[in-house]
Amino acid sequence: KQWYQRRVAITTGGFRSEVKGSVITLHKQHEDEDIQVYLDVNHMVELAPSDEDPEDMPPQYLPSFKISISKPQGKIMFYCNYHAQGMDTLDQFIISEVSFVEKGQDELTAFSTDFGNLDPGLIGEFEQYLERRGFGADFSTNLFSYASAFEHISYINFLKSVRKFI
Repeated sequence: KQWYQRRVAITTGGFRSEVKGSVITLHKQHEDEDIQVYLDVNHMVELAPSDEDPEDMPPQYLPSFKISISKPQGKIMFYCNYHAQGMDTLDQFIISEVSFVEKGQDELTAFSTDFGNLDPGLIGEFEQYLERRGFGADFSTNLFSYASAFEHISYINFLKSVRKFI
C-alpha cells in the first residue's frame, strides 16, 4: 500500500507517473511536445452506489483532471472529467473546457471556453489530436480505475494518520 505514495505506473501510452500527496502527475514526450496530466484526488466527486453493487464494494469517484500539451510557442490545456450519465460509459472522460496559453502567459489569465460550444469539426480535430497522443479509451479506463483505487487507499491512510494523531 505504500507504493501508492511513492511512484505508480499507469501502463497506457508510455506515461511516467509521480505521486506527491494527493496529486498524480503523468508525463511523456511526443515529438516536440511535452505532455502532462494533473489529477488531484482531493477534488473528486463520489458516485452514489447503485442497488446492484455488492455491499463490500469500495466507493467509486469521478475524477477531474487537466491535460497540458506544451510546444515552444505555447500550450493547449484540456479540462476533463468523468460523468455519471449512462453507466455503460462511466469510465470514459469528457472534455469540459479548452484553453490556449501563449508562450510566457500565465495560464490563469488565458481565455478558456466550453468545449461543447466549439464547432463540431474542431471538436473532432481535438479528439483525434488527443487520441494520437494516447488519450483514448484505454487511457480513460485505466486513469478512472487508478484514481478510484488511489483515492480509496489515500482515505485509509488518512484515517490511520488521524487515529495516531488523536
